[in-house]
Parts: sequence; structure tokens; C-alpha cells
Amino acid sequence: MVTEVNPVLSLFRMKDCGIPTLYIMGEEDYMFLPSIRKLVKDHVSATLEIFKECGHVVNVEKPKHFNAVAIQFIKNQSVLAIH
Repeated sequence: MVTEVNPVLSLFRMKDCGIPTLYIMGEEDYMFLPSIRKLVKDHVSATLEIFKECGHVVNVEKPKHFNAVAIQFIKNQSVLAIH
């Protein structure tokens, strides 16, 4: 699976498309977190939220926290789009 996903990530790394993007990762996601950290560092339109004591499937491991963060991000983007 990693070999399939990491090439897709390389496409995202090529250029910041300017679309606000939220990445929600668990601090224990050792397979994907390093790649996403690098991507977010290089893209001003990307945001990374890291959940403590959480692995790869953050929406299952911490669903309430995941939903709260995702909904807040969407609300913030909606407000920005109106202005």
C-alpha cells in the first residue's frame, strides 16, 4: 500500500495548488507522517493537525476530536470564501 500512496503524495509535493488542505495525522503514524510533515512545510495552503496518542486511522481512534477539527477547518474556509 505504501508504494501506491507515496507516488500519489509525490504529485501533491510538486506544486502547492493553493487550495486550503487539512491533513489530520496521528503522532504514531510512522509510515505517512514524515512525508506529510515535509509536504506541509513546503505548501503554504496546507495545514497539519497531529493527534497525540493516535496512529494511522485517526477518524476511528479519536472520532470526536477528528470531527471537531475537520468541521472547524471547513467553517473557517467557508468564512474566508464569503469575505
